[in-house]
Amino acid sequence: MRKRQNIVIGEKFGRLCITKDLGAIKGRTEVIAVCECGITKQYRFRHLKDGRIKSCGCLGKELLSKRAKTHGLTGHPLFRIVYQSMKQRCYYKAKAGYKYYGGRGVRVCDEWKNNFSSFYNWAIENGWQEGKKLDLDKAGMVFCPEYCSFITREESSNRTLLKNKIKNQLVTAQNKIKNNPVIQFIGTKFNLLTIVSDEGMSNNRRMVAVKCDCGSEKKIGFATVKNGTAKSCGCLRVISNKKMVHRTTHGLVKHPLYRVWVGVRKRCYNSKCPEFKNYGGRGVTMCDEWREDFLPFYEWAISNGYKKGLELDKDKFASNEGGKVYSPEFCSFISRDENAKYRRSNISIHYNGEEKCLSQWCIDLGLHYFRTYGRLRQLNWSVNKAFSTQ
Repeated sequence: MRKRQNIVIGEKFGRLCITKDLGAIKGRTEVIAVCECGITKQYRFRHLKDGRIKSCGCLGKELLSKRAKTHGLTGHPLFRIVYQSMKQRCYYKAKAGYKYYGGRGVRVCDEWKNNFSSFYNWAIENGWQEGKKLDLDKAGMVFCPEYCSFITREESSNRTLLKNKIKNQLVTAQNKIKNNPVIQFIGTKFNLLTIVSDEGMSNNRRMVAVKCDCGSEKKIGFATVKNGTAKSCGCLRVISNKKMVHRTTHGLVKHPLYRVWVGVRKRCYNSKCPEFKNYGGRGVTMCDEWREDFLPFYEWAISNGYKKGLELDKDKFASNEGGKVYSPEFCSFISRDENAKYRRSNISIHYNGEEKCLSQWCIDLGLHYFRTYGRLRQLNWSVNKAFSTQ
């Protein structure tokens, strides 16, 4: 059961003061209230409490009488059809035409916005007739005397058709550009070639007419021009051929000496080579005569005793610090065993008035190399003891 509302006699709501509680009538709490103007009526208490009723009706009449007198032209077609429609399109988002006017920033000038009389006078002076439409100039963003005029429905229809035609042409042009990538590149220069026009498809290839810097015109595939495969009409190749120094190669790429020459260059100049740290990393170089051309190296090798199985050495005729340059002055071809004597890792030992590397002493004395090496380096034996003990 709903709880009955507390009613206080003498309580005031707006202009109404409660004088009597009538209790529940048909499930609704009713009261008698007297207005400030002296009129007494029966009211539903809930309508007084939530502010739905504030007076006996006198308040509304007073407000209406205080309201300023209008122009008296609310029934005129200019007000109903033209003026109100203009304002709604600019300021009322619920209107269908708002997105084309207010949504784009179009507004009504201050002179017209709150003064229909000013708009009415201008319309009468500027040839308004019933049936004509208010037209806003294309460049205008404000409904004002400078940008507005009245046109017939026929003129409005023609303008709409022209506008749609231009819009369709623009959309067609955009689609054409989207579907045909060549159009946006007409007039663009790639290397020596300038694209002049689109020549359509040929064998599933988009063809274009190009003009070269030399003045000749040619039809060529668009993709080859764009990615740089084709840089000219052919004149660039002719110029390059004239400048090119013709020479015959040595034809010795498969010769073992060529692999030796390439290996030396890699060790000296290619930092990605695993052996670079022991050669180029230590300052080892190759003489200019050999570095630039294989043939001088080949001719020197053949005339200086190269045989299959021999190795190129740069240390034999170099100073005690080891060879730093691969050149005819310091290089020679020696056997693998002899080449091992000149390695930086070799152990040089003075014994019986002679100085040889440990490996050579082991060969001459018939000793086991690793056993002798262990005695000298790990057990710290003297040279005499290590060499005299079998």
